[in-house]
Amino acid sequence: MAKTGLAPSLTAPEKKATEPATSSKRVRVNVMLPEDLREDLRNAVYRLSGYPHHLTITAVVESALRKELKQILKAHPDAFPGGEITARDGALPIGRRAK
Repeated sequence: MAKTGLAPSLTAPEKKATEPATSSKRVRVNVMLPEDLREDLRNAVYRLSGYPHHLTITAVVESALRKELKQILKAHPDAFPGGEITARDGALPIGRRAK
């Protein structure tokens, strides 16, 4: 670690090259879920929202999405050169899928 003049406990830890960059900035994402899935999620979070778990819907969704993205990377290595998700080249398709 480079010398900064700050105590070691006050300097940011160095990230390993293999660790994904994380951002503390949060953004709102709206998704449509089946009603039963939404209710199961809300009921589970309600049961574990207090001490000692303090579970939130955001925490459950974030954890599930991170796990799913790891599975996508494993399942489709040809679509992700270097095993990393890179920025899009264009816009996402708009509207519903063609049937």
